[in-house]
Amino acid sequence: MRWVALSMASGRSPATFTLGPFGTWLFVTNEDSDSIVTFRADPQTGTLSYHGEATRTGSPVCIIFAGTT
Repeated sequence: MRWVALSMASGRSPATFTLGPFGTWLFVTNEDSDSIVTFRADPQTGTLSYHGEATRTGSPVCIIFAGTT
């Protein structure tokens, strides 16, 4: 593993970050801005691209993917 780049969490008080079950999306929970933001993860380079939208929800602190293998 190596460091590729630095990316802003696009919210206040990022609590966690989680790769989706297929490794192509990174989800960041921002507890104090009540949002979950998504980044596209390039599978070849590991570079993140901000998706440009935030999902609003009350104080998210984790994401769990159920029923995925």
